[in-house]
Amino acid sequence: MSEVEFAGVDKSFGETKALDSVRLVVPDGSRTAVIGGSGSGKSTLLRLISGFERPDSGVISLGGEIVASTKVFVPAHRRNVGLVSQDGSLFPQLTVAENIAFGMRASGTAGGQGSVDSLLDMVALDRRFAPRRPDELSGGQQQRVALARALARRPRVMLLDEPFSALDTSLRISTRQVVSDTLSAAGITTILVTHDRAEALAFADQLVVLHDGVLVQTGTPEELYRHPADLGTAELLGECVVVDGAITGPAVAETLLGRVPIAAASGTVVGSSMRILFRPEQLSVVATEAADTDVADTDVAAGPVAVVASVEFLGAEVSLVVQIGGGAGLLTVRHPAANAPHRGQRVTVRVLGAGVVLGGSIRGT
Repeated sequence: MSEVEFAGVDKSFGETKALDSVRLVVPDGSRTAVIGGSGSGKSTLLRLISGFERPDSGVISLGGEIVASTKVFVPAHRRNVGLVSQDGSLFPQLTVAENIAFGMRASGTAGGQGSVDSLLDMVALDRRFAPRRPDELSGGQQQRVALARALARRPRVMLLDEPFSALDTSLRISTRQVVSDTLSAAGITTILVTHDRAEALAFADQLVVLHDGVLVQTGTPEELYRHPADLGTAELLGECVVVDGAITGPAVAETLLGRVPIAAASGTVVGSSMRILFRPEQLSVVATEAADTDVADTDVAAGPVAVVASVEFLGAEVSLVVQIGGGAGLLTVRHPAANAPHRGQRVTVRVLGAGVVLGGSIRGT
């Protein structure tokens, strides 16, 4: 069992509160991504788990064993926690095989070339790389070696500290997939810290959002993307379209997009004015003549007529700025580049699904 639990954990550096009463459970064998802006407390969280920092108060447990509290502190070398950092931290003077073998010695595990080969296979790296040195490898290959070295210690928890951020986009995606598949197959509880929202959403079973040391929200990636706790969390996880609305019923609001369904926050009062969040994929535009003849989909609200104010070509799609009500509202909508409307064209704006009523304070990212 390798569940990680934080129970009311505080950590400060001088007058700076790095973590504030954090309560978090990372289930055994799961993949959790921690996302937040610079200074949100992400790296401090990892350092507390690994044993490089002590909490000021609260309790940290690994697999049901208390490893840090005001009375207990298990040092880093006795926690059996693996760590892969942004640069991999490979020993430049050692070969790939020697780097991996070092991980085995660090854990007291005996292993020869056969064990090294098995670990190379596990991280999808050709065995022919074994005699090479790190500077003869690409960035993605170096990160796979770093993972193999960490796996050689047979850790019960794996910590990934921005491990893909230095890689180019295509290499980042392929390396992340290998790492994710490897750790899932091994059943190792994994915590990834990242600034990259696409990476967090794709990697995690559980997503954790931190802001100024406070755990703002936790849940599945889909839950947080579709029902963020506040605007800052929403912006952290994707593009947003936010409009003002008057709540006219338990699940209805009147907005510049027309009468739209909403998923109201707790405490939302009918008659109040609130901000309502939509994701860009929930908005679409169609030529007004097409909209007049297509009303079959009851989940799509046929909204107001707008004029396309600008068109920005992005390749497979375009970004449209549409003007509603003679300048009363400007909205940005994504649209496939094929058959995209042109500037000055009249279109009908449609809304798919429900908007989310934003509660709480606005948090920066």
